Formats: sequence, C-alpha cells, structure tokens
Amino acid sequence: MLKLTKYELRKNLLGIGIVAGIIFVLEAFFMFFCLTKNLNYTSLFAGLLIIAAFVSFFIVFIFGVVTYSRELSSKSSYLIFMTPNSSLSIITSKLFYTLIIGVGIAALFIGFGALDVFMMVGIFGDLADTLKDLSEVLKIMGIDVVNIIINIVAGIISFLISFFFLIALAYFAITLSSTALQNKKIKGLISVVLFCILAYVTIKISSVLPELYKNPDSLLQALISSLPATIFQLFMVVACTFGSAVLLDKKVSL
Repeated sequence: MLKLTKYELRKNLLGIGIVAGIIFVLEAFFMFFCLTKNLNYTSLFAGLLIIAAFVSFFIVFIFGVVTYSRELSSKSSYLIFMTPNSSLSIITSKLFYTLIIGVGIAALFIGFGALDVFMMVGIFGDLADTLKDLSEVLKIMGIDVVNIIINIVAGIISFLISFFFLIALAYFAITLSSTALQNKKIKGLISVVLFCILAYVTIKISSVLPELYKNPDSLLQALISSLPATIFQLFMVVACTFGSAVLLDKKVSL
C-alpha cells in the first residue's frame, strides 16, 4: 500500500507543487507587508490565506474524485487496477494519499497562522493591546478565550475527519454508478446525484447523534464530545472503502 501511496504522490506532484507555490507566495506577501507595517495589505493577505486554505481542500477533493472517475472510465485504469495489488489496497492507498495531503495542508496553515499571529503582535504593538482588551471584554461577557481556541482545534480535527469521510463516500458513489451504468455517459451525473444523496443522509444522521459535552473545558472533552459522530463517520469510511473494493472486484468491468 505504501508503494501505491508513493505512486499517487508522484503522479499528483505537479498539482501539489502549484497549490503549495500559491500558498507560499501569499504567505510571502503577507510577511512583506507585515514587516513594512502596512496593516491594510497585511489584513488583505491574511484574508486571502484563509480563503486559500478552504480552496486548497476543495481542490484536493475535486482533483481526487475526478482522477478516480477517469481511471475507471479510461483504458489507463488497466495500469493500476490490473496490477498484482488488490482493489482494497488501491482504494486504501488513494484514501491514505488524500489523508496525507489533507493533514499536510492543515499543518502548513496552522504553522503559518501561528507564525503570522506572533509577527503581527510583535510588529503592530497597538494590535497586541487591542487583542488583550478584546480578551478582557470576552471574559466579562462570560466567553472564555481558551475554550474558543480548544473548539477551533477540535473543529479542525473534526473537519479533517469529515473531509476524509466525504472522499470515501465520493469514491463509493463513483464505483456504484460505474457498476450500474457501465459504458454509459450519464454515469458521471449519476455519481454526483448519488454522492449528494448519500452525503445528505449520512450528514443528517451525524447531526442527530448526541454530544457528550455541551461546554467542553479541554481539547480532550471537545474531541470526546463529538465522538459518536466521529465513530459513525469512520465506520462509513471503512464501509465505503470495502464496498468500493468489492464492487471493483465483482462488478466493474475495467
């Protein structure tokens, strides 16, 4: 599986390089304007970096799904699916590749975010005082800044799990439509419809699962709070992965 994951990384190296290049350029502009104490442009590029974070995940999702769909539809799929590797290993390697990229993007933006905050506080002295005053105001209002940070971190972890879950769901929808509508041009549209239906139903189920802590006081409690939904999503990842592998072995004619 690790060899297949390396293959996925090498195959998508150009796309990864372009996305990373754009992020580093935006960060370079942010640092330049921060060091020159231009607050307006610093704020602008801070906003662009936040947008870039979400766009990066969207690109990874779309690119991964489109690539998988093309591999099932084109003759190039023989190069992958007719190798000695099992269908389960191939699907798992694609998901593992997506997980690596997702975690890598999250780590990159968290690192840049921490660096950028320290830079702004160090260079814009007034900003540091403003943030301190804001923290005091929030405390008076009964809002704990530490809890906000904990919820943000827990939210990032939950987002990565949900992102991974949606990728697995998309792979299953594509494989399922390829089973039912082999050699039909409409199967691409059916894949989208199937994915939307499955995503809606599973997200709806996740939303009604209980929260174990209403107001978590620590990161551990925040993670435990959403544990039922997390377990359900991870179960769906496993089910979709095995389901896709079985369909590839039994039903899909490559």
